[in-house]
Order: sequence, then C-alpha cells, then structure tokens
Amino acid sequence: DRIDNLSNGLLKIGLKSDQNVVLFAETRPEWLMSAFSCFKIKVTVVTLYATLGIDALCFGINQTNAPFLFTTGEQLPKLQKILNKIPNINNIIVFSDILTEKNIRDFKKNCPSSIKVHLLEEVEKIGKESKPITNFKQPVADDLALIMYTSGSTGILPC
Repeated sequence: DRIDNLSNGLLKIGLKSDQNVVLFAETRPEWLMSAFSCFKIKVTVVTLYATLGIDALCFGINQTNAPFLFTTGEQLPKLQKILNKIPNINNIIVFSDILTEKNIRDFKKNCPSSIKVHLLEEVEKIGKESKPITNFKQPVADDLALIMYTSGSTGILPC
C-alpha cells in the first residue's frame, strides 16, 4: 500500500514515466520504498552514494537530467552548496527524522522558489488521498531500472 500511495503521490506532484530521479541517501527503508515506487511507474532511479563529494554529486545529477531528487535531512547541507549548479532539479523529496528537523527547516528557508521541497510522508499522503492516476507507462523487462554512480563513475570532474 505504501509503495502504491507513494507512486501515486509522485505522479500527482508531476513525476512522469521515462524520467530519471536521483536517490541521494543513506541506505534505509525509505530508500527501497522510493526505488520500488519509481520502478512501478517506469522511472529510472539514479543512485548517488551519500559519501560522494560535492563535485561528483553535481556531476551525477546534471548528467542524468533528473527533475526529482530523493535525499535525507542529513544530506541537505551538502545539497545546499550546489543548488545553483543543478538547474534540472525542481522537486526534492526528503526522508525526515527527528534528528534532522533543523536541517529541513533551514534548507526550506534558503531554497530557491523554483524548487519544491516535500517530505516523503507528505507525498505518500497526497497519493493516498488522491484518486489513483492510471496514465503512466507500465515497465517492461527491457526497461532501464537503475543507474548507480560511485566515486569511480564520476572521477574528479568539477561541477
């Protein structure tokens, strides 16, 4: 149910089949739920390790032209440093917890108006309370599901 609700919520806030999303987060249950929700609606997940540096992060985001980015409250200070260098990102979905509430408040306060910041729970709630969206593409076996960037993928290209 949670994956269905999150998929529907993502579609409701503007994600479309055949787009890429960046998943820049530590491994946690929300990481997997986000990935499965994207797979369900034929959205390719681009993973960027939470340990990547600023230049590698910027490179991976820009190379894949992703309009949506999933992250944790812990990673928001790193993202804050590159917001003006990742023009394709227009929605950031944050996995929240009590330890990162201040990071989330500060990030929202300093985030450009061109970027919408959502908490994962909010997107899931939107999906649960909305009529199911059915005009998305169903994935097939040959579709690309995942692109994984590592420190070896990006080298030291400056952003």
